[in-house]
Amino acid sequence: MKKTLGACLALIIIVALALPAFADVLVTKDGERINVDDVRIEGQRIYFTTGGAEKSLRLSDVDLDESDRVVVREVEDHISKTVDDAIESVDVGAIVAQAMAAVEAVDVEGIVAQAMESVDEAEIEKSVAAAMAAVEGVDFEGIVAEAMESVDQAEIEKNVAMAMESAAAAIEDAEISETVANAVDQALSGMSDAFSVLNQLGDKMEDLEKRFDLETEAGMKAAAGDLEKMSKWIRNQATDASQQSKEILEEVANEIGDMARLAKEDPAAAVRKHRN
Repeated sequence: MKKTLGACLALIIIVALALPAFADVLVTKDGERINVDDVRIEGQRIYFTTGGAEKSLRLSDVDLDESDRVVVREVEDHISKTVDDAIESVDVGAIVAQAMAAVEAVDVEGIVAQAMESVDEAEIEKSVAAAMAAVEGVDFEGIVAEAMESVDQAEIEKNVAMAMESAAAAIEDAEISETVANAVDQALSGMSDAFSVLNQLGDKMEDLEKRFDLETEAGMKAAAGDLEKMSKWIRNQATDASQQSKEILEEVANEIGDMARLAKEDPAAAVRKHRN
């Protein structure tokens, strides 16, 4: 619950675009599945390579529609898994630790000691004032904001571009069928609904944390009703979403719904879950 949704979304895009090359699959009308390469149709036969050997089947023995559906399902399953993994991978704790380290790095004692070695009292006062200004000048919120921006701005754009080039190169090098390429486009476009809802959810969570102290049992219990409404809102958004987006949104709705239930029944457990 403490993860940054903006960073999650960026990682989802990067991981989803970094797709491996998928081989074509032929499904016979007897139900046999064959992983193949270099598929071509000549006359009433379909020729292909499998296991390094070239083989062929009668075209009438192959279920082409089911073959396409199998490939599409494999691509969709891969993207769904990588999205789930990406949502769990954002480490906000490390970002906060970086900000704390920056605060601790100011050597106040060293600055004061250097100032005390001076004979000139005016210079001492100036040095001490400089030390105090250095402490007061540490912008904790700015450091955190800068660290967060480094997660989802230039570096993300660079990684997304590299991932897109990698995916395009993999498709070109493997010479996979148009069916796989279309499946990738369909799978990514199918998640656009989830991206939009999760972005709005980030704003709602920020507003909730401003109104309630979720680090305390009292604050968590007071927020239970809002968490329950948030879970229902996500489910409503999932109603008209694509199948892939619907699965992602229902999973998020379940997590927030569980948090709402805990906030009512066991606020202490809800606080622990929020911290984790």
